[in-house]
Amino acid sequence: MRLTEMMNSNAKVVKDVQMIYTLKIVRYNVDAKKNPWGLAVAGFAGSPARIKPIV
Repeated sequence: MRLTEMMNSNAKVVKDVQMIYTLKIVRYNVDAKKNPWGLAVAGFAGSPARIKPIV
């Protein structure tokens, strides 16, 4: 995810950061027509981490 924060008055970038959110994926028994891979997002696998500040 990339978060860009700007000032309203002159559109100056105040904060520009890239974040990573690690997800936990699990097998899920559902109709193969609706979900051919049988996978689902179960939640976050850890805390979000900042990759690198851009500004």
